[in-house]
Amino acid sequence: MKLNLSTKDLITTGVFSGLYFVIVTIITFSCMFLLPGLGNFLLPSVCALLVGPIYFVLLDRVPKFGVITILSSVMGVFMLLTGHFPLSFIPNFLFGILADCLTHIGSRKKIKDLAGYILFSFGLIGPLLPLWFMKNQYINDLVRRGKDTAYIDQTFSYVTNSFLIIIILLILLLSIVGGLYGQKMVKKHFNKDGQECLD
Repeated sequence: MKLNLSTKDLITTGVFSGLYFVIVTIITFSCMFLLPGLGNFLLPSVCALLVGPIYFVLLDRVPKFGVITILSSVMGVFMLLTGHFPLSFIPNFLFGILADCLTHIGSRKKIKDLAGYILFSFGLIGPLLPLWFMKNQYINDLVRRGKDTAYIDQTFSYVTNSFLIIIILLILLLSIVGGLYGQKMVKKHFNKDGQECLD
C-alpha cells in the first residue's frame, strides 16, 4: 500500500481531523467536570461511542490508505505537545496505522471497517497505560507537573487490574455501538446514491 492522497483529500482529512479534535476536547472537559478523577479513565470509551459518525463520514469521503492514520495522529501529536507522559501518545499512531491497514488491505467490507474503528478507538487509551505499567515513572512525572499528593492518591485509587479490564471492555463495547451508528449515519444521510456500498 502507498499513500495516494490528493490535495483535496488532505484538506478534507484536515477538516475532519480538526472536528475530531474539537469533539474529543469537549468530551474530555465534560468527563472531567461531571466525573472528577474517574472521567479520565472513561474518556476513551465515551469517545468511542460518540465519534463514530466523524470517522465513517471521513472514510466515505476519502476512502484511501493514510486517512485513518492522520486522523488518529492528531491526538497523538496533541498529547506529545501538551506534556503528557512520554510514550503515552504512541498508541494513537500504532492503532491508527493498524486500523488503516485492516481497512484497506484487500476489498472493503463493512465488518472490516467496523473492526478498523474498534482498533482506532483504542488509540486514546495511551495516557492511561503508564498508570499500570510505569507507575513510579508516572508519579514522578505528575510531581514534576506540580500535582499534589491528594491528586496522585485519587488518580491511583482506580488503578487495579480489574478496572483496566473494565476499561478495555467498555472501549470494545462502545466502539461497536458507536461504529455501527456511524455506519448507519453514512448509509442514511451521506452516500450519494442512497445505497449501501459495502457488503
